[in-house]
This record gives sequence, structure tokens and C-alpha cells, in this order.
Amino acid sequence: MGGVIIPRTVKQDMLKYMLRTTSLSLVSTMYLRLYVNDFTPTDTSVVGDFTEASWSGYSAYGLNYSSWTFSTTNSLVTAIYSGTPEFSCTDSSSHTVYGWYIYTATPGLIASRRFDNAVVFQQYGVVADFYNLTLSLL
Repeated sequence: MGGVIIPRTVKQDMLKYMLRTTSLSLVSTMYLRLYVNDFTPTDTSVVGDFTEASWSGYSAYGLNYSSWTFSTTNSLVTAIYSGTPEFSCTDSSSHTVYGWYIYTATPGLIASRRFDNAVVFQQYGVVADFYNLTLSLL
């Protein structure tokens, strides 16, 4: 499974935003979004590199700041999302998804990940769950 890619420009900002437990209202809402273009993210990626899913029944998943838990082991900072993001497809087509990205209005792209194998969303109400949404920074 591929690793999470954090753009260089937001590594420090990401930790600041996520670790603000007393002033989270100062941060833009974070959204987990699926992308459908055959793209491999790098640390220079920007939100414009991703084509967000747009089929019937799809919507970006709002991430709740209080659902993140943090730990540090040997300089590795890990943030684990305790919620279960879900996405659905309610039309009659199949849709190929290559990965996900987390976006805010400011600073923009926070993190992204390409799946090891593309995921195909099948027709009519199939739901995809994302368990163990984990971000790690050295």
C-alpha cells in the first residue's frame, strides 16, 4: 500500500492545524475527497492536480477535528481519524477511483494518497468505507 503524500509547503501547517485543540474554529473545515483521474501525487502536488468524483450520490466527507487522535513514537507523529468516512454511488454506472485527498479552503491541499489498486464504485448505493485513516509525519 502506498504512503500518504504531504506537500512540502503544508507539512508544518498541517500539524499546527490538527493540533490546535483549543482553537479549532480558526481552521477551515477539512474535507476528504475522492479523485478519479489516473494521477500519482507527489510532495509538489496541488489541489488542481486532482479531479474530484462527481457521480450521483457522491459528496465530499467533512472531517471532524475532534475525531483525530495523535501519538508520537521516535519522532514519528501520527494522526488517526476515529470516524468512518463513507461514500456512495446512486447512479447506474461504475466509477473508478484512484485515491483520496484532504482539502481545506486555506491552505488548500493537506494530504493525498493513491490506492495500490484503483477502486471501482459499483452502481446503486454501494458504499465504500475508509477505515484507519492515518497520517504520519517524520
